Amino acid sequence: MDGLGRETGQPDVMDAGGGTTEVPAMLSAFGATATPAVAIVQHRSLASRAGRAGVALGVAWFLAFPAVFLPVAHFVLVPGLIVGGVVLAVMRLAETRSLARVQGVCPRCQARLDLSPGGRYRLPRAVQCTRCRNELTLAAPAAA
Repeated sequence: MDGLGRETGQPDVMDAGGGTTEVPAMLSAFGATATPAVAIVQHRSLASRAGRAGVALGVAWFLAFPAVFLPVAHFVLVPGLIVGGVVLAVMRLAETRSLARVQGVCPRCQARLDLSPGGRYRLPRAVQCTRCRNELTLAAPAAA
């Protein structure tokens, strides 16, 4: 077993089925030694991305309708929600991979982490320890 509780014979990157992949990574904090982590990445199909984009667009436009009846504020709210809905829908449509989970050990307080940061998968990325509240950097491991 390694520091994350996995069997040592297990490959570093494996397809976990259901459109997810485990990617090895490192968690680091300023002034602390980096620790190994695993980033679980969810791959999204075109249908899934289109559904998420449709929901984002629908919610934004649904909120724009009652904003029409707010005096003075509707000059900013309605165009903002309409344009913001389109922008959010385009961002959701372009998100082919999402960061579903991060599992590892905090380099500062040594607490076991099981985080759900969400959002687009990209490294390096900032995450926060749930115990010590330090900002950690999730990055790809250095090449050996």
